Amino acid sequence: LENWKNHPSGGLPAAPISAVPTSAKFRKHQYCRVMWPGEGKSWESLCAWFLGPRAENRDLLEELIKEAIDSHVNIRKSYDPQETDYITEDNKQSDKYKKEVEKIRRELKKILNELEKSVPFYSTRYRGHMLWDTTMPAVVGYIAGLMYNQNNVATEASPETSIMEQTVGDQLCDMLGFVNEGVKPWGHITSGGSVANIEAVWVARNIKYFPLAVKQAVMEEPDLKSALAYKVTTAQGRKVSIKEAKTWDMLNISVDDTVRMSIEVAKMAGFEENLADFNDLLSKYSLQSLGLFKFLTSNSLSETGVIIAPASLHYSLPKAATVLGLGDSAVREVELDKNGRMDMSKLKNILDECLDSRIAVLSVVAVIGTTEEGAVDPLYDILKLREDFQTKGLNFCIHGDAAWGGYLATMIDRTLIAPGYVIQTPLNDHTEKCFEKLHLCDTITVDPHKNGLIPYPAGALCYRNGMMRGFLTPTAAIDYIHSLSSSYPAGMVSLEGSKPGAAAVATLLSHNVIGLNTKGYGMIMAQCMTGAKMFYSLLLTLTEDGDPFVCQPLRPVPRARVPDIPKIKTKIMKPFEEIELDKWALEFLREVGPDANVNAFAINMKGNKDIGLAKQLTEWVFKRLSHVSAWSGFDRVPLYLSKSERTKAIGEDTLNKYKARVGLPPGPEPLPFFIASSLNPWEVSFSDMCWMKDTLRDIITTGVRKIKDPPLLHTFVSISGISEANILFCDYITDIDEQGRHHHAIIKIRIETSQQFTEQSRGEIHLLKTQKQSTLPTIVHRIIHRDGETQKIPVDIQLATPSSATFSGLMEVLDVIRLRSILNVGDRFWLYGEEDSAFLSCQMTRNGDRVTTQQVARLQEIPTGLDKSLLSYGFKVEIDADFVQPGKTYTINYRGVGGKQMSSTIRLSNTIWPASNDGCEIQSS
Repeated sequence: LENWKNHPSGGLPAAPISAVPTSAKFRKHQYCRVMWPGEGKSWESLCAWFLGPRAENRDLLEELIKEAIDSHVNIRKSYDPQETDYITEDNKQSDKYKKEVEKIRRELKKILNELEKSVPFYSTRYRGHMLWDTTMPAVVGYIAGLMYNQNNVATEASPETSIMEQTVGDQLCDMLGFVNEGVKPWGHITSGGSVANIEAVWVARNIKYFPLAVKQAVMEEPDLKSALAYKVTTAQGRKVSIKEAKTWDMLNISVDDTVRMSIEVAKMAGFEENLADFNDLLSKYSLQSLGLFKFLTSNSLSETGVIIAPASLHYSLPKAATVLGLGDSAVREVELDKNGRMDMSKLKNILDECLDSRIAVLSVVAVIGTTEEGAVDPLYDILKLREDFQTKGLNFCIHGDAAWGGYLATMIDRTLIAPGYVIQTPLNDHTEKCFEKLHLCDTITVDPHKNGLIPYPAGALCYRNGMMRGFLTPTAAIDYIHSLSSSYPAGMVSLEGSKPGAAAVATLLSHNVIGLNTKGYGMIMAQCMTGAKMFYSLLLTLTEDGDPFVCQPLRPVPRARVPDIPKIKTKIMKPFEEIELDKWALEFLREVGPDANVNAFAINMKGNKDIGLAKQLTEWVFKRLSHVSAWSGFDRVPLYLSKSERTKAIGEDTLNKYKARVGLPPGPEPLPFFIASSLNPWEVSFSDMCWMKDTLRDIITTGVRKIKDPPLLHTFVSISGISEANILFCDYITDIDEQGRHHHAIIKIRIETSQQFTEQSRGEIHLLKTQKQSTLPTIVHRIIHRDGETQKIPVDIQLATPSSATFSGLMEVLDVIRLRSILNVGDRFWLYGEEDSAFLSCQMTRNGDRVTTQQVARLQEIPTGLDKSLLSYGFKVEIDADFVQPGKTYTINYRGVGGKQMSSTIRLSNTIWPASNDGCEIQSS
């Protein structure tokens, strides 16, 4: 609708739910093959879209970026051939020029060194916040757009990138199901979901109060008296004149009727050719001109309107209420049900209260993919409630906050007559029904920089009726409302003014290359949903008999599927090529787990009823699994998770059900829990799940031990001589029969002791014993968690020979190569070292009465084919033996650089510990 005058009808109201044609509904699920590395064309396409966790596509990225830069350089050169060259070769040879270039290089190097400490979102180990790696087309597009530095505030400042943004807006509207049927949708890019949500609340507020401004203008202005007979349609469908319409009726007019109102009144009053004059008259009474207090007072309103949202709402919604002068008390939070979704009975109660008290409802917000439980609010029920309350006289906007879940819509095949799901792991029935109704929302927030994998900043807001954007102008100018012409400055009809054109270029290029369909983004999202469902299954089966903790997802298993939980280990936790042949497994994965690709889970010590101890355990594990607390860099964080908590705001009943899942008693205290997003399409295989399971079990068990172990004195044996920098590697001496010593630990330390002892004992093996009692995890706590400066621990030091003298010293832990409970069987052999030396640490194990001793041994040489970068990191090796002996050759298997399965041989030079035997097996007493 480029020109409103050619379309006097001005649009049609949204169709009620019952009017959605059968042909637009979704067909039942189809199963496709699940992808795994090397599976075929689908996987190969995926490989072309990303730089790769280990920069496997570096050459291609460099080539594409060079092409983008060359294109920009060529444009500069060709723009005006006669323009003077201000930077000459003589300039470049000058000392000052060279000095400044050197400064650029030096400062850049500093910045790059700092950036290397950034959180590795690109890694498959990252499952924390709502982001992951960016697509390669998006990166190249952003750099290409950045070179031109266009400002999408107006087409005058960005003639091309503004058009690109409009195209992206059209693409997103289409993806979400907004179609040009009677009203034309419109979307635009924002800096993020927060701005989009604030803008959505802003437009909802302005639209809600606009009819009152029109009525007051018609009643007060002599030039508008001829419009007194203008008929408005109430929420109940009654036609009444604007003169006789009550305030409550005017507060509950539909969005589309409100959009049409100004032009229809202007025509009736004879201002069709003088819209500017009509605007001047109307602005005297508009909320935008008067401000909230004067507007409410002039209309005898004692209450501001309210925003209703689930307790899982994003914090941008209370921000919006505050910014708009409503106050955060205007945000009414709806309690959640046991699945983390908005509780419909509680929503109905709030709507009943608003109806009875004549409180205007500005908007009801449905979260389409919460960033914590991964829940999708029941949109179909919210829409049905709106229909029901319209018959009672209450109407409101519906905003879909799909910042996280919006791109899941690409899993819908819209090319079919009857759209259906063609995905690896189908969405559950509930989520499917919600996406079926998504196009009936009035506004939707969606973030390309989340599931769209676009660089920041790239959020977006989409309008079902694009003319709603005109209500964001300072006076709700009629010409802005009733034109979708691209000539109007974007900054006038959105919350933001200046914004980077590069964001539009990045989003458009990524959309065009990958495609917003089942073979493009839908394939990526399908892989991510598969990963989320597999991770959920992992959580259900994480603990083994004897583990000292409990771990459960907050989302319960559907009641009908509870008897199937024991089958998960045999039917789900297995290679994909077996799962895809198992109809039961495919159906199980579809039905269980989160609605969107994020899981929430809680942990507790087995048998513990103290919420304080559960919080303590959660905090320790979180610090171990987050970068902000990692002293020695992100390479020592094995898995990244995020953490949050739920309070009684979600409803005491729901909070207590969450607590009960990990054995905690009911109560008002908040429950801490972990968030694990699934936004990478790579790590979804059976071997990946096994690795994550072992990692989580190790770290949670160690956290339990930190809390429950008695304080003891601890002994370490050095496996390398003291270096010139007084640095050495040490293995912790384990005792499987004493609680508090059930650890396999390898640390790198700096030692401070007398110079005489240091010089005399270089190259010797030492025993180091702590002087103060503590738990072993506490000793390495600071190195792992960066709770302050590195702790220096008093120790007694002596040579590992009989009757050697003891010296006092200080031990400063520099790196923790290994820390795990030996009660978790597995990963017995661990290889580590430096450039010129390698060591094998063998964990003590017990199987019934059979105990295999701890061993620490030096290798004769670094294994052939081993990438030495792995040594300082430390890694698991598999050896077909319970213990190893010097002089013998053993075959080792391990995961090498790039995840490749490697094989080599080792030969021990000598056993460092125990000093008196060459590997042995003893019987438990």
